[in-house]
Amino acid sequence: MAKDDTIIDNNNSHIKPSPLLQQQHKDLPQPNNDRDENYHYVGFDQINATFFFPLLPKHTACRVLISKGKKNNRTQLTPHTVITLEDYDAEETQKIADQEMSSGGKEEETTPHCHRIKAQYAKGSTYNIRRSNLVPILQPQHHKQKLVVLVPETVDYRRLCVVHTRPQDSFIEIGSDLGRTISKVVACGRLGIDKSSTSVQIASETYPDCPFLEKDVLLEEQEWWKELLISHHFKNNDENLVVGIDINGNREFEAVKECLRRTLAWWRPRLVLVKSRSMFQVFQQNHINN
Repeated sequence: MAKDDTIIDNNNSHIKPSPLLQQQHKDLPQPNNDRDENYHYVGFDQINATFFFPLLPKHTACRVLISKGKKNNRTQLTPHTVITLEDYDAEETQKIADQEMSSGGKEEETTPHCHRIKAQYAKGSTYNIRRSNLVPILQPQHHKQKLVVLVPETVDYRRLCVVHTRPQDSFIEIGSDLGRTISKVVACGRLGIDKSSTSVQIASETYPDCPFLEKDVLLEEQEWWKELLISHHFKNNDENLVVGIDINGNREFEAVKECLRRTLAWWRPRLVLVKSRSMFQVFQQNHINN
């Protein structure tokens, strides 16, 4: 597998549908404020099945997978966004494929994931792109409630941050380490936070265009969290605020849980991306039990 920060598991587009959990989990944090509605949790591998199956609507913003390596594997993202110009219904496409197969069509030409969708780049050029090579971008209209996406591995976490942060968004990463993730995110405002002075120094030198802050957020009270947004011109409870949390490398589950709780309660971003194997496992177990 190529060592690229935007590697995609191409099988994600073929997973079976799986609903969002519709209730609060005792082991996963919520804002705990009667005035605020709860967040929905979803596993990273459920995004396509939950929000874009069976229908991928017209005018959906997507990133595109391109070939990389001798085997022509579609594992790397293009830096540009495309907009779909037609609806794509996977179930309807399957019916048509079955009819064509019964009439003697070739399987590789009739399978739904090979179906091409007309899409347009920002400069106006249009292409017919296979559905399996389109990676839809989560927008507020795709989920009625605010969202927490859980992911167990760093490579998928980095890809999620890059794909689902829009240019008009503000992006804050708690646990930015050496800056490899946040440096690849395109946003109108960025801020990396890490408790390691060495990591912050290296990140600042490597990516001078991105601000980094040395701070252990779990030692700070609510007032500091709110003042941080104001001082960096971010907004609380903003549909354009995305937060990434990656402190699991040297933190236990309870620390990740507390960091997420404070983020949900005090910042109220529209989308939180959490890299944590333990929290992902808790979510999976709760999903099975429910």
